[in-house]
Amino acid sequence: MSINIENSKVIVICGPTASGKSELAFQLAKQINAEIISADSMQIYKEMNIGTAKISEKQNSIIKHYMINIIEPTDKYSVAQYSKDATLAIHQVLKSGKRAIICGGTGQYINALLDGLIFIDIPVNESLRQELTEKINDENKNKWYKQILKLDPVSAEKINMNDLKRIRRFFEIYLSSKMTQSEINQKSREKGPDFNFISFYLKPERQNLYKKINLRTQQMFEQGLVLEVENLMKKYDGIENSQSF
Repeated sequence: MSINIENSKVIVICGPTASGKSELAFQLAKQINAEIISADSMQIYKEMNIGTAKISEKQNSIIKHYMINIIEPTDKYSVAQYSKDATLAIHQVLKSGKRAIICGGTGQYINALLDGLIFIDIPVNESLRQELTEKINDENKNKWYKQILKLDPVSAEKINMNDLKRIRRFFEIYLSSKMTQSEINQKSREKGPDFNFISFYLKPERQNLYKKINLRTQQMFEQGLVLEVENLMKKYDGIENSQSF
């Protein structure tokens, strides 16, 4: 494999499950003296190894990987937090004199970095949420949806008029922040990206991709996926915030 990319650019390798992202990033990192920042929303969790197709300890000893095994299965973790942590990791890699490769398939994580999004903190207001749940119902949802059309036509196009959850969420954000969703989206893009990125999207032929997914699934079962899931369910059963396969 031979590739020539400007040293100033942070490389992004993304694509669907089993498209070969991790192996390509690993081989490229060896060639260009780089380290890898994962962009996978499940690999951030400890103890979820087989089901999330994490790299091996041997691979990590050869090429350092960031943003893997960083939180417990019971922890909550947002896109905003990922953007902050991944940005720090990229700075750390570049400061060491190495190249940085972002690798993963979680679109929201990758877009947050590529767009340099600013995340506006809107604290959860449980009393307001409960109030809106009581106020907005099947009988009056059309009235509330018409208000969204007046306040934010762009967002209204993305909300189904029968989707009570999203209608309530719109007004929860609007009443808490005094901004519409479109205004928040515009403000979040004012800063721009922190780095100079070059992106590669892997798109294997569909039938070949299906074969790879089936093979990977079979290998996961052979590696002990069922036992891993059983152990997680026993350990975290009944814990509200725990993740699940």
